Amino acid sequence: MVGEALRSRLAIRLTLGLLLVAALGMGVMGVYVTRVLETHSVENLKAGLVTEARLIHDSILPSLVRGAPPEGVQELARKYAATLGARVTVIAKDGTVLGDSERDLEGVRGMENHAARPEVNAALVGGLGSHLRRSRTLDAEMLYVAIPLHDGTSVKGVLRLALPMTEVAKTVRSVRRTVAAGALLASGLALAVGLLISRRVTRPVVEMQAAARRMAEGDVD
Repeated sequence: MVGEALRSRLAIRLTLGLLLVAALGMGVMGVYVTRVLETHSVENLKAGLVTEARLIHDSILPSLVRGAPPEGVQELARKYAATLGARVTVIAKDGTVLGDSERDLEGVRGMENHAARPEVNAALVGGLGSHLRRSRTLDAEMLYVAIPLHDGTSVKGVLRLALPMTEVAKTVRSVRRTVAAGALLASGLALAVGLLISRRVTRPVVEMQAAARRMAEGDVD
C-alpha cells in the first residue's frame, strides 16, 4: 500500500510537471505568434495605404494649388474613399481640414486643426507619417497614413488615408483560437505521455523502496 501511494504521488508530480511545461510552451508561443502576426498585418496594411495615397496624389494636388472651393475638395475626398475603401482626408499646410470622406461639408468646417496629429505633423515636414490610435469621429481603432502633397518644390498640404483595424483584429483572434486549441491538444498529449512515463519511471523506484524495506526488516532472500 505504501509503495502504491508513493508511486501515485510520483506519477502525479511527473504528469503535472509535463502539463506545466506544455502549457508554458504553448503560452509563450501563442504570445509570440500573435504579436508577430499583428505587426506583420499592420505593416502590410500601412504599405497598401501608402501605395494608394501615392497613386491619387496627383489627382488631389491641383485642388490645393489652385485653391479649389471646399465643395470640390470634399467631393474628391468622397470620390476616392469610395474607390479605395478607405477614409480620405485632405489637409492644408496649416493643419486645416479641407475635406474628409467621413464628414459632410458642415462637419468638415467644424473639425479641429490636424497639424499636431503625429502622422500629419510628419507629412507636413516632407516625411511619411503613420499612427495607430482610436478615432473619436468613428469610435474605432484606426491606422492612419499621411503623405505630403507637394508640387516638387514645396509641401502644399497633406493627404491622409485611414482604415479600421477590424480585419487585423479578426485575424489575431482567429490565431489565438487556433493556439488555444493547440494548447488543449498539447495538454492532452502531455497528460497521456506523463501517465505512460510515470508508470515506467516510478515502478523501479517503488520496487527499490520495497526491497530496501525488506532488507531493513531482515529479509535478505
